This record gives sequence, structure tokens and C-alpha cells, in this order.
Amino acid sequence: MLDYDLLMKEVSNIKNCYFIYSYDAKLVKNFLESIEKKLILRDLKQFNYINMKFDNSFDINYFFECCDTIPMMQDKKVIVIENALFLRNDYDNKEFISKLKEYLGNLPSYCIIVFYYVFENKDKNKDNLKIFSKFGQICNIQELKGDNFYREVSKIFLSNRVNISKNLIIYFCSIIINDFFYIENEIKKLKFFVDEREVTRKDIDDIIPKSLENNVFVLINNVLDKNLNKSMVSFRELILSGNDFNYIFSMLSNQFSKFLDVKLLLEEGFSFEDIMKKTRINQYSLNNFIKLSKKYSLKNIMDVIDAFLDLEYKIRISTDADPLLEFEILLISVCR
Repeated sequence: MLDYDLLMKEVSNIKNCYFIYSYDAKLVKNFLESIEKKLILRDLKQFNYINMKFDNSFDINYFFECCDTIPMMQDKKVIVIENALFLRNDYDNKEFISKLKEYLGNLPSYCIIVFYYVFENKDKNKDNLKIFSKFGQICNIQELKGDNFYREVSKIFLSNRVNISKNLIIYFCSIIINDFFYIENEIKKLKFFVDEREVTRKDIDDIIPKSLENNVFVLINNVLDKNLNKSMVSFRELILSGNDFNYIFSMLSNQFSKFLDVKLLLEEGFSFEDIMKKTRINQYSLNNFIKLSKKYSLKNIMDVIDAFLDLEYKIRISTDADPLLEFEILLISVCR
């Protein structure tokens, strides 16, 4: 099973068939653009690079005809099938899959086919890739994190010729939404803003909207600082930004869980590098967690987490509790 890094290495030795299941469409596009650049002459693209969408109008026999048609004045042709729903594990048209497998067993050598599907729900992203493993390369691209995320973002800065330091790329990675089409657009916007000069942190703060995860971290910092005013402002900004309360609460729980893991690992004597490997928290966020953990005892952290868990239970069992009001009462309580 390939991941994103291994998939991109395939460009040096392209196989006949790829089945890609990804959380991010831009990462798939990177692969497609790379093989197009290597295999297809620009003047002949309309003949030798065919893109189809798997929807209600998809005609499998027409697809077979396209595959069987030899390339125009080239050795290879590329056929891309986007939205390949049959790569999901809940696809139940067995007749279609059987017919497709039968054809792929005798795929013409000049034909390069890429099937891909971009999943939206990260909690329900089970794939059906293994049933196609004997017909080509299968690849599951999960969310890039840590060094992998940093490297990919760095490539976009480099390709756009943005003058920015390594530390500020790490900071950028810590606040940006993990969506590479969005990331590329924000980097282009930043490039337009700074022109040829070097990017500063203020530039990033002024131009780039911060991710929900970063804003939740700010709230946690304010709560642990027992700064009631800033905690209230942070919480209300999260709500006014249109985020669902339950989602915000789940993000808070997730961040507190990470924070507690970092605190416990530090007390056990683990190094920064070991903690980063174990938790897969990016470098900038981990630095923030460590700075916070040095300010508070394990008991302080556990007391706040217990208060949040008590509120979660209260809201879950009560039919008439106002979650927003209860959360603000909690903030008053823990920030005293």
C-alpha cells in the first residue's frame, strides 16, 4: 500500500494502473500533473490525456473504448477517472466491479489509468482498495501531519518563490487549515502581499485566517492562565465564527488530551523528538504545549479537564441545559 510520498516516487517509474483514495484532492492533482508532464506532449494532450467523472452518466463501455484506442503519435496515453466511488468499501454494485476487473486483467500496455476518490468524512473513510491490488498500485493518502505536512507546504512556498524562514513556515503550518488547495491559495495571497521582501510573522497574522485548532489552543491557554476576560472573548469568537458548539467542545477535548499526553511524557523524561514521534504533534504546537506545561502542575491540568468532563456529562444527560450558558459558567468557575 502506497502513501503520498511513495506515490510521488512512482513518477520515476510509472505503472499502468493506480487506485488512489485520498483526504485531499490537491495531493492527487500533484501526482496527475507530474505524470502528465512526464508522459504527455502539450500539443497532443486533447488526444492522449482523458479525464472522466464517475457519476450517473458514466459509460463503462465508452471507458473501455478509450482505453483500447491507441495513443496519438506517442507511446502512452493517460486516462483519469475522478470520483471513483467503487473505491469506497460501501460500494455495492458487484456487477460493475466484476466487469471492471475483467477488463483490467488485460489492460493495454500503452494505457496509464488513474482511478481516484477524495473522501470528505475523515471518521468514515474506509476504502475498498485491496480488491484491486492485483491490477495495479493502490494508495491511501491520509492527512499529512508533522514533518510530512511541513515538507509539502515548504515545496509550495519554494515553487511560488516566497522569501520565508524555516521557523515561519513551521508557524504557518501550525495555524493553517489542512487543505492543500486552500494552502496554495493562501501562499499566493501572501506572496502578492509581501512581493519580494521577506515574510514576517505579522504578515502571516494579518493575511492568513487561523485554523479552528489554533483558536482552540488560544482558548485553552487563556483558561489555564485563569484569564477570564480573554477566555470569554476567545470562546465567543469561536462561536461567532460559525463553528458548531459540539464540534468546538470535541476540539477542546482533543487538545486537552494532547496537552495531558505531553505533560505526562515530559514528567517521564522523554525528549522533545521522542514526544513529537509519539504524539505526532507538529513542532510549533508541541513547543507551545511544552511552554504551557512548564507553567502548570499536573493537578492544575487535571482539575480543568475534570471540570470539562463534568460539563460534557451534564449537557449530554440534560434536555433543557443551555450549552453556551453552561460553558460560560464553567469558564467563570475555572478562571477564579
